[in-house]
Amino acid sequence: GSNQLFVSVCGRVELDWSDHPFERVKFEPIQEGLIECHCARINDFAFSPDQSKIVLASDDSLVEVHEFPEFICERAYSNKTDSSVRKVSFSYDGKYVAAGSEGNTVDIYNIQYGGEAHRIATETSAMVVQSHPKR
Repeated sequence: GSNQLFVSVCGRVELDWSDHPFERVKFEPIQEGLIECHCARINDFAFSPDQSKIVLASDDSLVEVHEFPEFICERAYSNKTDSSVRKVSFSYDGKYVAAGSEGNTVDIYNIQYGGEAHRIATETSAMVVQSHPKR
């Protein structure tokens, strides 16, 4: 088995739990291996440092933060440019999410209190984002 989370069109998230490092988590999907979590294509996902949350980047300009493994949506943000969100990354402490979009921005969201914390304009689409591992 693999430790991968597979994401496909129409927001279906397929989980392969064999040999998963978090096998202590009890998880029973509604349908074997599938969870309905979003209606637009999911482009990227990232786990919080403590593995308690997963953030999704989608084609419909939304960034969603879900509890993991329950997939309960805690927060949803729109990048306000109506452009596809391509990449997401948690900060080292799990308090912020950076989201790169085709709208030439990187948006930073405060998931603890909600709302946009900062916006960084880029010259081209932000196809890669990564937070510093220690600050």
